[in-house]
Amino acid sequence: MSYPATALASPARLPVTGLVCPSPPTGELFELAASARSAADGHFRFVWTLAPGKTGPGEHVHEDETERFEVVSGRIRIWVSGTPTDYGPGDVLVVPPNTPHRFLNAWKEPVVVNVALSGPRMEDLLAPIAVAARGRDPKLSELMRMMVGLRVYRSSTPVGWFERVGMDGFTGLLALVGVKPFEPVLAWDT
Repeated sequence: MSYPATALASPARLPVTGLVCPSPPTGELFELAASARSAADGHFRFVWTLAPGKTGPGEHVHEDETERFEVVSGRIRIWVSGTPTDYGPGDVLVVPPNTPHRFLNAWKEPVVVNVALSGPRMEDLLAPIAVAARGRDPKLSELMRMMVGLRVYRSSTPVGWFERVGMDGFTGLLALVGVKPFEPVLAWDT
């Protein structure tokens, strides 16, 4: 397994706010750090942990946002436009808008990554549920509201036709039966 020549010394983990959004099925934990609305550069920041053997979200794109990954600890394989590369501590990857990407933690330890997105779409999906469920696991009703938020905020879009149709169908059905998305939460990082 090779690492890109861009490896630097291991970066510091971003300071986080205490707001978290776990996703046990995908093995992900999102620890919110800074709002795109309050950051001087307009970037939403969080610390993303992916458990060993997990893949996180399926192949997806962010329609208008650039995503930057900086590995703090552990290792991760990231496919960008179908090409896999392994990344370790200090490695940085920048994924432009509309570029397909997916993940795999094939190693025995969690991977911890500082992530920045150049806008509020993912923030508008994650921050409201993290605020609503502060200190406890989210309720099913809150998870359904977050799912409808995927349809509204388009924080990420599955690449595969089947996944896209399935997600649109499921979230459309939730909306049809009256499930409302969370409203964006402002000043959650202050």
